[in-house]
Amino acid sequence: MQRPGTLVVLALMVGGCATAAQETWSRPGATRQAVARDFHECERAATFDATHGQEMGAYGSSPVMNRPVLASCMRSRGYELVTDRR
Repeated sequence: MQRPGTLVVLALMVGGCATAAQETWSRPGATRQAVARDFHECERAATFDATHGQEMGAYGSSPVMNRPVLASCMRSRGYELVTDRR
């Protein structure tokens, strides 16, 4: 038998997910393919370890994303981060 409080908590959790903001990179005139390509290249640059000359996460560890480097790379290509509140 379910308790009424459980349903209320579940409803609030689902409702909270529906209103979550989503961030995307946008540039006027850019196609989806161009955005995806540029993001992938910037993402790779943001996981590159310049001191060892390899992608971070090599040798079985999880890659670490350097978000400021990713953002700087995307902005240098003319993109801006847009928050879409749904």
